[in-house]
Amino acid sequence: MARGSNQQTLGEVIREMIAHYRLGDKLTEANLRDTLEKSLGKDIAKHVTSIRFYKGTVTLAIANAALKHELSFSKEKIKEELNQALKNNCVEKIIIV
Repeated sequence: MARGSNQQTLGEVIREMIAHYRLGDKLTEANLRDTLEKSLGKDIAKHVTSIRFYKGTVTLAIANAALKHELSFSKEKIKEELNQALKNNCVEKIIIV
């Protein structure tokens, strides 16, 4: 009896594990936390109290009401910058609360 090869690269195994345990959104959320300061700037990032990512939607909780109002006008620009920083188009929608 000939057995098939069960060898996989480490990258394939990790991708399978991420898919199996449904960790893709959590990894994207962690990457967003890391890239937020670079994308939006240090002054804006310090007012962000919470970041959530779920199924393509990023929810940013902003502590400053004036900044929240100002950022609501530039959601598309923020989306483009985050997608560019993450090097994929996983961010489809921005919600600012």
